[in-house]
Amino acid sequence: MKKNNLDETEIENLLREMPSMKDSRNRKEIYAAMERSNNKKRPNTWGYPAIAGIAALLILFLISPSLFDYSNQTQYENSAADMAVEDSGEAGSSQKEMASLQETEENAALDESSNNAESRQQSLMGKAETSERSNVYQDDLLQYDLFTFGLVTPDASVVPVSVLSEKRDSAGWLERFVNVSEEIPEQSWGFDEYYPLTGKLDLNEDNSELIYTVTEVEMTNPGSGGEDIFYDSIAFTLEGSGYEKVTLQKEDGTVPLFSHMGKISEILKAGSSNKGYYKYSLSNGDTYLVPGEEEHKNISDALERMKMSPNSLYEPLIPEQLNLEASAENNLLTISFGETLKLNEEIDPLFAEALLLTAKEFGYEEVLFKNIEGTGWNGFDFSEPISVPVSPNKKIMN
Repeated sequence: MKKNNLDETEIENLLREMPSMKDSRNRKEIYAAMERSNNKKRPNTWGYPAIAGIAALLILFLISPSLFDYSNQTQYENSAADMAVEDSGEAGSSQKEMASLQETEENAALDESSNNAESRQQSLMGKAETSERSNVYQDDLLQYDLFTFGLVTPDASVVPVSVLSEKRDSAGWLERFVNVSEEIPEQSWGFDEYYPLTGKLDLNEDNSELIYTVTEVEMTNPGSGGEDIFYDSIAFTLEGSGYEKVTLQKEDGTVPLFSHMGKISEILKAGSSNKGYYKYSLSNGDTYLVPGEEEHKNISDALERMKMSPNSLYEPLIPEQLNLEASAENNLLTISFGETLKLNEEIDPLFAEALLLTAKEFGYEEVLFKNIEGTGWNGFDFSEPISVPVSPNKKIMN
């Protein structure tokens, strides 16, 4: 059935189109009719109300479908609006669930990232503790090969520097040593250029001994200082090499004659020399541990002498007012402090490592420190014995 969607304006127009209810008679005709009506019997008057009622029903019939449709439309719109609200609520709920899920995933990702970052940070902290130590220790050799050099300072001192390079199985020690000696950045580290050596280092395959062919320049370096530098540089080279000595020769195979040291046929590996260690500072601010010149009869004497500077270049690392005692049992050295030692900014970071290197000079393998406040400092755990270093002054090359 066709719906009649009528608004109020259309209804008013329909009412205007209905037959006019006006009486077209003039007053005289109406008056005459009234007079006649009074003289006659009053007729029944039920017809007019009936006609009016029929007209009202007709109007109601015309109006009702529109009102009914309008009501249905309104109800439909309201229902649609409710459904839209409900759908919106469901959509909103779905969106909330998705947002909650996404937030959960993001939080999980952040937690994982945080855990990874924490793990990386802990790993880096472990590496940082190792890197804080200034000397080379046995655990460093798990990843690196060791090459030791006697680097020359601007004031003609020789500093033992231990260069660590990534392990390579494709080459032997001699080939690696020559390659590393060509790569070390001596000047950027604050040293004079000295390596690679001007002479030639070879390996005697028959007896597995190192042979160094000395050049005329090395035999005639001005002053005894130049010859001492050459001797120390060769001696430090043997550290970590696996060889105990280097045989010296001239190009013709004869024993070289130095202008101040005389004839020298070989240089022995710098082993235990009963020397104490001191602090040496370069002009760029870098600090190194260097052995003193004096040999001591025992470790207690060496520790006591380490409270004073042996020359104008070396600085003591043990405070003069610090009381300490050394006692030994087999290869374990115990160093006890008279008063509880507080490891703070007043104590040089090289303090413990100088004591460890000095203990190594006297043949000890481990050192136990007693009466120290706290157990951890600069990568060391003082709650248990500490192994002595393999060699001093660590540098890592890529």
